Amino acid sequence: MINRVCWALIIALLSVPAGLAGASETIFASGTGIAVIVNTDNPVDKLSLADLQRIVLGERRSWSARIPLVLMMRNEGSRERILLLQKACHMTDAEYHQYWTGKIFRGDVTSEPVSLPSLGTALDFVSSIKGGISFVDAASVRPGIKVMRIDGHLPGEQGYPLQ
Repeated sequence: MINRVCWALIIALLSVPAGLAGASETIFASGTGIAVIVNTDNPVDKLSLADLQRIVLGERRSWSARIPLVLMMRNEGSRERILLLQKACHMTDAEYHQYWTGKIFRGDVTSEPVSLPSLGTALDFVSSIKGGISFVDAASVRPGIKVMRIDGHLPGEQGYPLQ
C-alpha cells in the first residue's frame, strides 16, 4: 500500500512542469555545498556524517517510531549525488549501484532508492513527504524546506563536510 502511494506521488511530482517545479525563491545563499534537505515537519534538525552514511546506505529506515525515512537520491552523474557518495560513503556511482545490487540479491531490500531527475522534483518531494530526505545544491533551497546540520554545520560554514 505504501509503495503504491509513494509511486503515485513520484509520478505526480515528475509530471509538474519544469517552470513550476523550482520556481520558488531561493533562501540559502551558498552554492558551495550540497544541502541535505527534509520536510519542515521532520523532528530531526541535525545528523552526523556517519548517520547520513547509514541513511544513504539504507541502514537507517526511520526518523522515529512514527515517521518512516523516505530516501530519494539525485540522478546518476549529478553533482549532488557524486559529492554525497564521495564524502559520506567513500563510493563512486558504480560502487553505490553494486552495493544496492548486493542488498537486493541478499533479500535485504526490494530495490535501490529512487533517483529524482531534477532539482524541482527533489524540492517538491521533500516538501510533500514528512519523512522525505534528498540532496540539492545549497543555493537552490527554498522556503518550506528544512536544511539539516551535518556534524553541527550548515552548507557554507567552515567545517561543513559536503562541500
